[in-house]
Amino acid sequence: MYAVRNLGIMNYPQQPAFEARHTQYTQQSTSEIKNEKGSGTYGVDPAKEQLDQADMGKDSIIQPEGPEHERAREQARTWLEKQGQTIERERSCERDPKTGWTLPQRYYGKPDIITKDYIVECKKGTSDEVWDELGQVEKYLRIIRYLKSEGVKKTLVYWFLNKPDPDSDWKSIIDILEANEVVVMYGDG
Repeated sequence: MYAVRNLGIMNYPQQPAFEARHTQYTQQSTSEIKNEKGSGTYGVDPAKEQLDQADMGKDSIIQPEGPEHERAREQARTWLEKQGQTIERERSCERDPKTGWTLPQRYYGKPDIITKDYIVECKKGTSDEVWDELGQVEKYLRIIRYLKSEGVKKTLVYWFLNKPDPDSDWKSIIDILEANEVVVMYGDG
């Protein structure tokens, strides 16, 4: 009530200068990071701390690559060799037949194996892979359509290490693949 009645200037404490506020904020942020990370070395060697943290967390990330995926890729390689195919690229984007430049991964995907006649995408066939698969299927179908428009005929092959459970989410993906004349193959372990 006093401030309202006495319409004079109120005595507020002096605000700190920008440098003081900024220094206070950065010290506080660094202190919070040290406490959050727990090691006490963050800030002394941040690169080492980040590598250590990445190493600790890598097992908690879903990794599409791994021993089962590599087994599927090996099975597909063996099948391609029996077809007389030479592997041109692995885990690489397709090239534009006109320019020779790599087609953008964001738009066309990055298949597992590319040969003269085939583009092969390898899968484990487990449910943990399905969550982003429809987007990948669209990208690979886009590659095939683009190559065909440029006069290049390649067959898209989806190679599964194990045949997915018929009641799984893979069923609708496989139906889409087969409806678009994609060759679906199963290595069965």
